[in-house]
Amino acid sequence: ELKIAFVGDQGLGKKSAQVLKLIKDFGSQMLIQLGDFDYEDNPEQYMKEFEDALGKHFMILATVGNHDVYKWFEPETGYRDLLLRQSEKSGLDRHCSGEYGIQMHCIYNDVLFLVSGVGTLGSNHAEYADSILTQYSYVPWKICFWHKNQSKYQTGDKSDETGYLVYETCRKHGAIIMTSHEHSYERTHLMSNFENAVIASTDNHLQLKPGQSFAVVSGLGGESIRFWHNGSNHNPWWAATAALDNGANYGALLCKFRYKGDPLVAKCEMFDIDGNRWDKFTISTDPTAPQSMESIQASPFYEIPILKQDQITTTTDTGSVVCGSSLLDLSQSLLHTLEFDIPKGNH
Repeated sequence: ELKIAFVGDQGLGKKSAQVLKLIKDFGSQMLIQLGDFDYEDNPEQYMKEFEDALGKHFMILATVGNHDVYKWFEPETGYRDLLLRQSEKSGLDRHCSGEYGIQMHCIYNDVLFLVSGVGTLGSNHAEYADSILTQYSYVPWKICFWHKNQSKYQTGDKSDETGYLVYETCRKHGAIIMTSHEHSYERTHLMSNFENAVIASTDNHLQLKPGQSFAVVSGLGGESIRFWHNGSNHNPWWAATAALDNGANYGALLCKFRYKGDPLVAKCEMFDIDGNRWDKFTISTDPTAPQSMESIQASPFYEIPILKQDQITTTTDTGSVVCGSSLLDLSQSLLHTLEFDIPKGNH
């Protein structure tokens, strides 16, 4: 069996350490970190607490979160370089290619991991995903993961932050979708269309194939726990939800691939640090199924990432150019993103 834990939005300190202990006690061989490491721009402390809990050679594969951007590219001591170093120590680097945490893929023990910074860093994420998932269509298990969400596929108050094209592209290839960002846990039923919320099956045994997949939010890593927003937990596509409203504590999704020796079956359970189980399901995959010829259509979504304060300028009526950090009162320690959802035909 290959045991993998999925979680994001961790933070530092006692609660995050308890989640890491939960992951260790499960016998995990790998942590898929879904972004937002520590909320304090302290990559070295995050990696220290990670190593203290799981060991110096434990495998971690991560995507960039919005709270990680400021220290992502910092040489030697930033998140990217420290995670690359950990990848070398664990040997995972031999299985991976691409730009770490933004546009990369790894194939490990018959699982293809497609890592995306969609909504946070990088561009052309759906195109990259389609290319890699097509190239490695023969790999039995495919998992797409990124940090942010579309509003419909989280139970908090997040807005649309990725566009549907990445969701639909991964679904086209029968790839599982893992996210965090919202500090709660939720899993959809098996879906045949995300943008239109078309449910393929409500069975707790999810049969993956090209054109059908499901999405998970696993954001109870230790930073905070949030409430449901406007009854969003009652949306019919949810198979399981856990938040402050129903008493959830911090926890992680824990999956066993190659379950009981079957290379095409997995079992997943979401446990919190109190020992409560909030979700349980099994998955099967069929790598011999015909590839989908679907032409993916999704509403246009436009995003302009702002990586430095001096990229935001405004020309006043008198012709003066003023800096956005003073005009918009941007902090000196945070980076910001402007997002534009432009209706079709108006651009």
